[in-house]
Amino acid sequence: MTSIHISPDGKNIISAGSQDIKIWDAATLEPRAEKLAAHGLSFGMSIASVQFSPDGSMIVSAGVDGSIKVWSAGSCEPLDESCKAKWFSLELAAEKHKAHSGAVRSAHFSPDSKRIVSSSDDKSIAVWDAATLQLIANKPDAHKDMIWSVRFSPDGTQIVSGGWDKVVKVWSYNVAYSGFALTAALDLIAEETDAHDGPVLSAAFSPDSKTIVSAGAGSVHLRGLAHIKVWDAGALAGASATVAAAVAAKEAAIAETKALLEKSRANQAKAQKTAAAKAAMDKKAMKEAMAAAMKGYASGSEKAKLKAEEAEKAAAEEKEEL
Repeated sequence: MTSIHISPDGKNIISAGSQDIKIWDAATLEPRAEKLAAHGLSFGMSIASVQFSPDGSMIVSAGVDGSIKVWSAGSCEPLDESCKAKWFSLELAAEKHKAHSGAVRSAHFSPDSKRIVSSSDDKSIAVWDAATLQLIANKPDAHKDMIWSVRFSPDGTQIVSGGWDKVVKVWSYNVAYSGFALTAALDLIAEETDAHDGPVLSAAFSPDSKTIVSAGAGSVHLRGLAHIKVWDAGALAGASATVAAAVAAKEAAIAETKALLEKSRANQAKAQKTAAAKAAMDKKAMKEAMAAAMKGYASGSEKAKLKAEEAEKAAAEEKEEL
């Protein structure tokens, strides 16, 4: 088993083996769903990480083959035959082949279940749209060595990463819009070099985002005693000098996004006003054209009537002469 995670409601457990993904009933450990050969094998391994989304509707898996996949989790009660069929399908919702050029070691959802952050042996960190796996942000060479752990903060504004370079890093996640396209930037806020004697294998924020817990090996060869450490997130090296800048950048990005949205609304209102004015002018022109046509018709009818009367009078005069 390479990864295990409990569903948000605590009712199910998801696990990953060499190639397979399985869902278990948390109370009885009875199997509820499985997906065989979920990822391809690479160096004898397949799946490095698997996780439920916070809303419980999706599962993300990270492949050693460099791929990321999102599966529909779904649930139903009571557990009848139709429900079992739905559960055991574990339908593929999205996939990204070669999401990284190296093995994907970690993939985790944002708190709102809309984004996925991933890290890889290729030393990069990436953020993806959870529904489509379209790339939103990428940070190449985020560490000097492989990155085996990456997670969002509980408020979704920061990301913590841990690498084989023994470093724990905190990144700001700033979202903006370029036109109507969503873009994001990952900027380094703080880092703790030599956080452990060996590779940092896992790192995560506390629920209040004030502290970070990390797990590290005892040596670069994964020998010796492993350690768990707790850090003050605001006291990591460089944090005091960059937090204010990160906050300012976030506020600027939010202001820019609001300005773009307001401009879009104004343009839309202007377009609607122009369209309404044009429609009114077209309606007026149509009325005038119809009035002119009716007038012409009336004029023509009057002329025809006069001609008929003249012809009738001429016929009567001719008859009298005879």
